[in-house]
Amino acid sequence: MKKNETIKSTVLALAAVSLLIAAIGLVMWSGERKNAGATTYSNETHYEYAWVEGQRYRYELAFQASESLTPAAASPSASVRGESLVNGELVIRSYGRKGVNYVLGFELGACNEARVSVAGHSVVASVSDCEELLQGYEVFAEITSTGEVVAVYDVSSAEDTRLASHFLHGLLTELQVVVGAGPSWAVMQTSTRGRALNHYERTGAARARTLSLSRNRSAYEELRTLPTAAGATTSVAANAAIKLAEGGYLESFQGNEVIAVEEDGIVVAESSSEVTLRFLGSMPAARTSPVLADAHKRGVGELSSQERMRTLLLEQRAGTMTQEQLMSTMARYGNGGTMPNHAQFMWSVTGFLELHPEACEPFAALFASADASPKQRALLADILAQVHHPEAQRVLVDMLSTPAAISDPRFIRYFQSLAVNPNPTSESIAFASEQLGRAQGSEAEGDQIAATAAAFVLGGMRNHVAESNPTAAAAIDESLLRFVDEAKGDLALSNALRALGNSRAENHVDVYNEYLTHASPTVRRSAARALGRTGAIRSTALLLRLAKDENARVQSEALDALQALSMDANDLIAMGDFAAAGRMHWHNHGPFVKLIERNLARSPDASQLALEAILAAPNLQSADARAAAHRLLDRLL
Repeated sequence: MKKNETIKSTVLALAAVSLLIAAIGLVMWSGERKNAGATTYSNETHYEYAWVEGQRYRYELAFQASESLTPAAASPSASVRGESLVNGELVIRSYGRKGVNYVLGFELGACNEARVSVAGHSVVASVSDCEELLQGYEVFAEITSTGEVVAVYDVSSAEDTRLASHFLHGLLTELQVVVGAGPSWAVMQTSTRGRALNHYERTGAARARTLSLSRNRSAYEELRTLPTAAGATTSVAANAAIKLAEGGYLESFQGNEVIAVEEDGIVVAESSSEVTLRFLGSMPAARTSPVLADAHKRGVGELSSQERMRTLLLEQRAGTMTQEQLMSTMARYGNGGTMPNHAQFMWSVTGFLELHPEACEPFAALFASADASPKQRALLADILAQVHHPEAQRVLVDMLSTPAAISDPRFIRYFQSLAVNPNPTSESIAFASEQLGRAQGSEAEGDQIAATAAAFVLGGMRNHVAESNPTAAAAIDESLLRFVDEAKGDLALSNALRALGNSRAENHVDVYNEYLTHASPTVRRSAARALGRTGAIRSTALLLRLAKDENARVQSEALDALQALSMDANDLIAMGDFAAAGRMHWHNHGPFVKLIERNLARSPDASQLALEAILAAPNLQSADARAAAHRLLDRLL
């Protein structure tokens, strides 16, 4: 590979990595079955890949994707956007076995069309750019006979191969499909995008000479490629249809995925992709096997030189910003709370402060100044909250502890910014706990609002430190449970349950269970919302009870919470019967159809019965729900 003299630049090229690896989608491994012949595939047939050593497999690869980020307080028109399109050829080579696993090489072959832009910057603008930046480099992987990637190897650490390396690593980890036995199975898989539970199901004729699969995922346990803040909700819709020919290779693939991150009902980050892969042929193509002992080995989903890449990306974000420029801009525009080209400013300033945490210190004096407007103080708090360095949190806590902050009527607005940081320090947690302790128990309206805000912040912090600091998580649990126990009145109890639910902790499921039959629908709604945020399998049965609640809004909250959980066939049928009896409020028919669609591949027969039940409901009034039910039935039939 030639070294790119103009470098495109390297930092911009690396900025494209997250877009590229997030956009590629889910593609099936291909291989040749042992003793391939007139094989028929049924629910009992167990498939194993058998890559032929020295064989070269060629695939036509096409994908297009888009991504947008809208930083806090920015208008949609100020979003930072990116897009990518790559049409070309993917080459997979088999180098035989390493122990019981296969060693495969991945390389981008011919490039017919390529276009990548990030944050308004063109990174790959032509086929020649693609040839220079992405082609001619091979990444190696160890893969089990069932398709799981267990390790990735780089044979070069040269600067001019880094983009290709990251791109191919992202591609091959997204390509993995773990084949199981039986009609359906679920597997937790890791890629450079994150960790997600993937649901697979065999489709097509019971005994056919091709193996057809469907795959979907509706949630990530960990999402790395889009930013999320405390309290944000993420929706995921990913579906793929895959067909393997009798010989065991991939005959066709078509898939798409949409991920959206919402904060307070506003989409702040969104990614969509569509992928098509088609087998072109295979042929012997012997190559010298790589010496993996001398290569750099990575875990699945781990990008090489991550700290160096992080620095390069931050330098790209910060651009030409300096301390003097930052303070001058804040002095000129800060009191209005919004900067010219606000989204780009927030993107740049947070990158600059990550690189130079000492530059956070002057924010304290700006905040405490008698000339600072509430909008400027809110802007300063928002900026520091989005910088993950501990120094930014220290300065933010110092700001919030000043008389200027405490006496400000908008103190709660500034204080809530603490919930954004995914790595809360012990000082931040102590400050939030102090705020809850100070206001809790007071009957003054202002103190009740402050206590609720502090509880929500602590709930978000508890979610972030659950694994890294279990002692702190336990202490927060104790505070939040006491807040629930001492809540006076239905509204206070409802808010306390939502704050506890913000922790997303599974160990609180039994607490929410106590409120499923509470006299107040508002409390029952909060219990449903909190149950959904746990992601716990045992929450499903409790949410199904609330989905049959007599109150339409409680039903709605429960159905929304169930979207992120799996339902079995009997549950779908039971909910269908509930709808057919006219007991499901007509406003909730649409959300129920959406829930059926999420479980369509896992339970097609039950889904059909549930859809027919909705269409038979005597109170069906929504034309959209009726049309969606008919569309899904057509797909099933």
